[in-house]
Amino acid sequence: MARRELICCLGVALLLRVAACWYFQSHLTTDLDAYAGIAQAVANGDGYSTPGTTEPTAYRPPLFPLLLAATMNLVDIAWSVSLWQVVLGVATVGLTWRLACDLGLGRSAFLAALLVAVDPILLFYGTYPMTEVCCACLTTAWCCLVVRSRRLAETATSSTIATTNLLTGFVFGLAVLCRPTLWAAGALYCCMVMAPTICFRRVSSASRLIALFTAFVGIAVAVTPWVIRNQMVFGTPIMTTTHGGYTLLLANNPTFYDEVVEQPWGVVWSGTSLAEWQQSLEAEMHDENIAGEVERDRWMSRRARQFIWEHPRTFIKASVKRWLWFWNPIPLETNNTSLAGIRWAIGCYYGIVFLMMLAGSYLVFADNSIGTGRTFGDERFSKLWGVVFVTILGFAGTHLVYWSNMRMRGPIVPLISLLAAAAIGSIAARFSRAKTEVGEPT
Repeated sequence: MARRELICCLGVALLLRVAACWYFQSHLTTDLDAYAGIAQAVANGDGYSTPGTTEPTAYRPPLFPLLLAATMNLVDIAWSVSLWQVVLGVATVGLTWRLACDLGLGRSAFLAALLVAVDPILLFYGTYPMTEVCCACLTTAWCCLVVRSRRLAETATSSTIATTNLLTGFVFGLAVLCRPTLWAAGALYCCMVMAPTICFRRVSSASRLIALFTAFVGIAVAVTPWVIRNQMVFGTPIMTTTHGGYTLLLANNPTFYDEVVEQPWGVVWSGTSLAEWQQSLEAEMHDENIAGEVERDRWMSRRARQFIWEHPRTFIKASVKRWLWFWNPIPLETNNTSLAGIRWAIGCYYGIVFLMMLAGSYLVFADNSIGTGRTFGDERFSKLWGVVFVTILGFAGTHLVYWSNMRMRGPIVPLISLLAAAAIGSIAARFSRAKTEVGEPT
């Protein structure tokens, strides 16, 4: 039964993603974030460089462009993007099911996978050369390995545990090379693992340290080539990208605060105003002789931090709005009134999912069974969910400061779906028991 349910979910995911890529064909070559352009440069033999030039860049994380480049010599850009987005999207559904099973969701694992298969964010942005789907896949894979390693710690041999931890770190390294935001989630998870050792001096401190060290080795194997390359090219060991300063300033500047943060809910930054702000920013850097990616990134980061320091109250207000934008169920970025019905349908869908996510979050730490003979209130069981919560908080917390909108939660859609499925499964189990108690057929 479980295998048939999984095949059904994978089939739905495949059909929906192929249909989306066919319907939104123009998106496949709409290179909003320059990932496809960088990939084309790599495929052409120009190295990891700014599109249209041979100038090296570290403006975007390398993993997704390298994946695209690997197939661009075989097929064109549109086919390469659609191929990877479909494959990674279907893989994400399968990994969600696997993680749900490892977390003890039982039959609800099917629902978690189905929620990911039909998710509007992953379907829509999976038609662009963007990293939402790739990062969701790797984030879910990392969580799977974390849960698996915690289970193996009680029964497996030391060599098996070490291998799993090494692979866990390596997959995490790939994930941060796709979306550096995941570094925050990794830091939170590290703190969570080490908290009992530091605060209570548990006897398991040695095993925890060894596990973390092994995972760090795996991370280093994945990330070090990127760091070395940047040291050789830019003279500094960049571990993330040269895009962070711009993203921070984009979300913390006087124009944005005046035109969006201080305005009523629903107001978005117009394209004309954004373009004018970008032009003024370029003029300022030109006047101050700010040149080169690294110098520009640092200049914009300093500028943003200074502005935040000078406007603490407005920054708090902006952070609250960024939090709401991150969790906003209804897309805001459209002026097309003909899409109002679709927007509200998406809003209703996410509204229900978010309510179930909150209920599921409660159930993880409360003494409520989910129909599998286990209880969420069990301490060991709750600890397995720790990586799910810190990853969600890591992503959402990062966008309290940096640029935020509902697209930014794409990588954690599988984790949100897990919590929602847990609540729905618990409600269904209660309803089934209630019908049985009153003698009705189930």
